[in-house]
Amino acid sequence: MIIISQGRGKFAPLILVTTTLFVFGIAHEILGKEYDGYGLSIGMLIGSATLWMLDRGRKSKPIKRLTDTEPVEIKELSKDTLFWIPIRYWTVPIVLFAIYGFLSEMGVS
Repeated sequence: MIIISQGRGKFAPLILVTTTLFVFGIAHEILGKEYDGYGLSIGMLIGSATLWMLDRGRKSKPIKRLTDTEPVEIKELSKDTLFWIPIRYWTVPIVLFAIYGFLSEMGVS
């Protein structure tokens, strides 16, 4: 499988999976087996919040730009993307999956 990324984008799946499994493990030990769905949903929410904060912290720094002289072209060097999508936009479907997990555990959907 080929992962197309720029900047820290290649670490986004690793950060998300690690955070989700870590929180899931803690919730499983504290709450027990019957609440595993909630632990997974909370882990996904915390993982997406982590990704969003990392991307926001990176955006607060000045952007590095490379300027070509012949065809006047300006390129930004500090992009964090995964499959050409900025990391902050990857958090939206993750949060939606977590909300769906909460609702399905409660028996709503």
